[in-house]
Amino acid sequence: MLQPNASAVSAPPPLKRLAAAINAAHAACHEAEHTALGHALRAGDALIEVKERVGHGNFLPWVAAHCKFSLRLAQMYKSLALAARSGRLNAKQVSHFTLREALDEVREPTERSPWLRPVKRLVVPVPFSTAAEHTRFWQLLRELHAQGDPGPVLVRALECYVEAQTFDNEASA
Repeated sequence: MLQPNASAVSAPPPLKRLAAAINAAHAACHEAEHTALGHALRAGDALIEVKERVGHGNFLPWVAAHCKFSLRLAQMYKSLALAARSGRLNAKQVSHFTLREALDEVREPTERSPWLRPVKRLVVPVPFSTAAEHTRFWQLLRELHAQGDPGPVLVRALECYVEAQTFDNEASA
């Protein structure tokens, strides 16, 4: 912790007001961290109800059309609520967790080797012919990601594409 010097301790009124505002904002931030999980569980419960009402195949489009957050976040809220309903997540025990920590608590362990870590960010420029093509690509990728890890599906699609290109090249030669 920093030791204040004498000139910093006797601050003029504008700086005292700023200090009060900073401390109030910090207190609100600290409180929000502790109430975020409860809000996420309520959102998850509501999303579960929506999924039951809209029927098979309509949930993801409904979320995309009506919610102001990603499909992946909707899945996270739903997962937390389902875990709380099943007793795998005791909200009182994990109230000090962040949302991601609570989600990690309820996720099933993967069978990946511990030294194989998923890539956090992959940057690949993808040229699109039209704005509509660009929009459709990202919409499909979001939908795929909402269903889980899109990596294996994308790798298989690229393999099929490369095989088709190789076949076309061999046929034209």
